[in-house]
Amino acid sequence: MKDETRGKILQITTAIILVAAATALVIGAIKLRKWAIKSTYEEFKEKDDSYTLVIDQMEWGPGVTSILINAGRNVESFTEKDLDPSEFDVKLTTIKSLDSTLSDNTKDLNLKVAEVHFCDIDGNILDSNEGSGHLLLYLDCDKYDQDTCLFLEGSDGKLYWKGIYKISVEHKKLNTNIINENSPIISKDAKHQIIDMDIKFEDSPERS
Repeated sequence: MKDETRGKILQITTAIILVAAATALVIGAIKLRKWAIKSTYEEFKEKDDSYTLVIDQMEWGPGVTSILINAGRNVESFTEKDLDPSEFDVKLTTIKSLDSTLSDNTKDLNLKVAEVHFCDIDGNILDSNEGSGHLLLYLDCDKYDQDTCLFLEGSDGKLYWKGIYKISVEHKKLNTNIINENSPIISKDAKHQIIDMDIKFEDSPERS
């Protein structure tokens, strides 16, 4: 009788331990998933006073066709007149060659803006600035320009993504210079073009 009682106690104790362990694993998995989601969100979320490059397929390769600006409440004061492309000062800092990424190899350029529109966070054009917070700047990029191109040819003849390609945007109604960079939006066609052209993102050639 005592052995039978001990056996039942052992079974119950084992069951409790297994249930506790399973519960701990489930709770741990939930916490890990929440952490992973939060980490991914923090990595890819849109920063304040920031820009997002929109990359699309061009005849010569993937290129920046427009810039999505997150200007927040600054956009509330914008009128149609303020959307004049000439009111925007857009500068590009890029590298001149793949030899190095040092300051003596960088180049500062002015980019020409063709059109500006109110838009939502995804770049969909809106008729007014109400609830917008974003601006879409279409760039004048009908021709190939090695300086503004996203990639360069290495000494080995292969194409490599530029290590430096930074944008800054200024406007008289923006309280701050837009310099924070978000992850770019790359169209499906541009992604295929990057693969077809075999443009390297990593394992760049030796740099002095």
